[in-house]
Amino acid sequence: MKGTKRCEVRVDGKPALTASQDWREKNARITAVALDTKHIDMAEYETTGSYLYEAGGAVARVDPCRNPSFTGDMFAIIEVRSPGLGSTAAMKQLITEYTDSVRESEACSSG
Repeated sequence: MKGTKRCEVRVDGKPALTASQDWREKNARITAVALDTKHIDMAEYETTGSYLYEAGGAVARVDPCRNPSFTGDMFAIIEVRSPGLGSTAAMKQLITEYTDSVRESEACSSG
């Protein structure tokens, strides 16, 4: 990993959800990123090619995303930390909206 930003949401003092922005090597596979994500069950996932999601979390390639500090690809990652909290439909919507936000953020600025 070349650069990672993480935000953890806690409920009643316990981790509930983590949202991450992760720079990876150029042309990294979305499934490889998901395999590195502890809370995504790779036996149950769905994918559109740009997004991979299941009840425990989701991964998306943020494209286009350029930053002079990094030469690879940006990925947006959501992990549900409380079992049974997420659903596949909710993760699909959440990763889509989160990816749009990351794309418009300073992380994807050409500086």
